[in-house]
Amino acid sequence: MKAKVLIVLLIGVITIYACKKTSTTDRPTLTFKNVNDTVFSQNKQIIFDFDFTHKTTQEITDTLVIKEVFFNCNPVTDSFPLPVYTVVANQKNALEYKYTYGSGGVYNGCLNSNGNPVTDSVYYYFWLKDKYGNVSDTVRSPKIILLSQ
Repeated sequence: MKAKVLIVLLIGVITIYACKKTSTTDRPTLTFKNVNDTVFSQNKQIIFDFDFTHKTTQEITDTLVIKEVFFNCNPVTDSFPLPVYTVVANQKNALEYKYTYGSGGVYNGCLNSNGNPVTDSVYYYFWLKDKYGNVSDTVRSPKIILLSQ
């Protein structure tokens, strides 16, 4: 009898623990809408537009993670926090990420051994990560050409 009670108790504890795990329904969603062009010269602004939703109604902080995968250079990954906000469950939100190509740092694109820009193509991969560790699916931009001039 004691063994049966112990087994039932153990099953109950496991069930409660399993229910506390983050499910895939808690993940934010990210949808790529568009980019303002596919060929960019130095000092031209690149603007990506997205929609995103989150299932929760709690106050959350999301981070936009960006990975640039060049055809000829090493990939670069960076992340940017979004403002803290209180979510209305499943509300569609607009997100815009923009930067000026060639403005320094990771924004220079592909550089040769002398540190000068070279023309290269790149795919941008984006995903959201919330403060609870939930991660959206990854979305990819179209092929983008970054010119050396």
